[in-house]
Amino acid sequence: KDFQYYDGVPFVTQCPILGGSFRYNFVTTNSGTHWWHSHSGLHRGSGVFGAFVVREVMDPMAWSYDVDLPEHVIVMNDWIHVSTIDKFLNRFHYIGDGHVENILINGKARIFEAQV
Repeated sequence: KDFQYYDGVPFVTQCPILGGSFRYNFVTTNSGTHWWHSHSGLHRGSGVFGAFVVREVMDPMAWSYDVDLPEHVIVMNDWIHVSTIDKFLNRFHYIGDGHVENILINGKARIFEAQV
């Protein structure tokens, strides 16, 4: 809310963020685990995304868990066995499907029928 110039497609609602680092300053009213991702090209499919955890200073639900550590965050994503651009172009030219071969959980998965 009220920070729409930081959240959007480059050249539409904001200038692109150049390589290096970028400090994203904003105020949040919703605690919990959220998800961030790139809005440029095929970045999200290539892994430019992640968990974004907002914790409350005085957590009213603290009684319901013993510990709250960064390694307790679970991030799930699609995993394809070709480059993102190859997958996109194959689908665009009707010679491939849009399905993923596996799902990664925190960067790990069981490999079924990998075509590497």
